[in-house]
Amino acid sequence: MLEHFDLHLLARATGSRADEWRADGVSWELHEGPETNKPAAWLILRKGNADGQLTLWTSGEVELDWGSSPADTHCEHREVLDPDDLDRCVDLLAARVRECVG
Repeated sequence: MLEHFDLHLLARATGSRADEWRADGVSWELHEGPETNKPAAWLILRKGNADGQLTLWTSGEVELDWGSSPADTHCEHREVLDPDDLDRCVDLLAARVRECVG
């Protein structure tokens, strides 16, 4: 696990996909949490009745949550080592949200 993963990389990953998401009807929000002993940032994606959240901690841990209703929620935990790993997680979340649209 990493000592410190740069949370600003999530904003970069989001920005590089903004035009594609906008064209596909995906909306997003990007948030940074308060300074704590384990800072985090998170990305929320929405399309139709589906939404998803990617939470990234400075430790390099990532939690992916997605679904289209409380009865249809999914969660996956990953660890990222570099910006390419984070890009794959962002793309995976976007694909999962698109799959949930009903």
